[in-house]
Amino acid sequence: MDIDVQQFNTLPRPQTLDCGAPNHWVIGSRRIDVLPPTDVVIFVMPQTVCGMVIGPLVDWPSMTRSEKAKCLAPRLIDAFINGSSYPSYSYSDDVEPLAPWTWTCVDEERCHIGGTCSSEESDAIDKMFSCIKPAVAQLAILPGDRSRCHGCGYSKEFLPDLRKCTGCLKAWYHSEECQFQHWGTHMPVCLVQGRKDDSSGAPPAHVKDSRLNALRYYNTVARTSPEAQVLMLSLNIAIPNAKASPDNGLFISHAAYIAGTPYRSPRPATDAEEDKLTRIQQMQETIRHNMEINCGTSHKDMMALVSKAPDTRLERDLYQVALTTMAMGYDASMTQLAARMENDKFAKVDLR
Repeated sequence: MDIDVQQFNTLPRPQTLDCGAPNHWVIGSRRIDVLPPTDVVIFVMPQTVCGMVIGPLVDWPSMTRSEKAKCLAPRLIDAFINGSSYPSYSYSDDVEPLAPWTWTCVDEERCHIGGTCSSEESDAIDKMFSCIKPAVAQLAILPGDRSRCHGCGYSKEFLPDLRKCTGCLKAWYHSEECQFQHWGTHMPVCLVQGRKDDSSGAPPAHVKDSRLNALRYYNTVARTSPEAQVLMLSLNIAIPNAKASPDNGLFISHAAYIAGTPYRSPRPATDAEEDKLTRIQQMQETIRHNMEINCGTSHKDMMALVSKAPDTRLERDLYQVALTTMAMGYDASMTQLAARMENDKFAKVDLR
């Protein structure tokens, strides 16, 4: 807010425009008969076609003067900086924003910020309102709209996370205070809507928070439609119908366990590794043979048998690999992998 005020104060404030018209604005509010009733605040230059619209504003008549000022001030500043929130009255690329030189107000309660307007100026407000009324009525906050706070009507882009009404699950508010102030207007709608779950069905076209709604609609409605299924099949789009489908998140997270992990060294074995694998397999056969004949054959006896080899350290390491793979129940491929890993480890040691 402070940054916007500073930016507003730096805007040019000419007394007259380039066309010769005075830089004079008229401010007024008008009621739109929708459910719930809402208001808009209109800014217009009577001698030009320039105008801006702020709203819809819910509960505007019931607000106190301080509440209206708190609600209107940031929107007024943002409108003069960036243009109206209503697209037809937003700034074009070749228009430079400017601040008003003077202004007058239609409503008596706002005359303290400017003089009282004349009848011609009031007619300019009515004329502009008649032009924008149909389009602004479409911007009224409807049940289920998550894009704005249903209490103050401010966009969620400028507010913290909106919270859902626990009574009807159709209204959203940025604070408990705003929800409490809006309860008098929202209560009839809340009682009619009741406690309904809005997790199914097509998202309303006016809802701007379309990412979650589109995902929910795609997964709960579109996929169950026979026409949609035929269309997705014609486009080769997978239709998940079970937990084991490729599109299922749990299936994806367990895909590595289902497919198996790749070998650490997928290259073909060298002659030295083939010889080492043969030696490990021979040791395993010797171990099995001795264990079948002498159940009491110990690790010490096998190490004594291995110690007769020319390279005792290497043979002991190979025996350890053979014994470990047998104890863990690895097949021949895993034994070969272990042999390659041992060979790479010995190669690193020799290089040092």
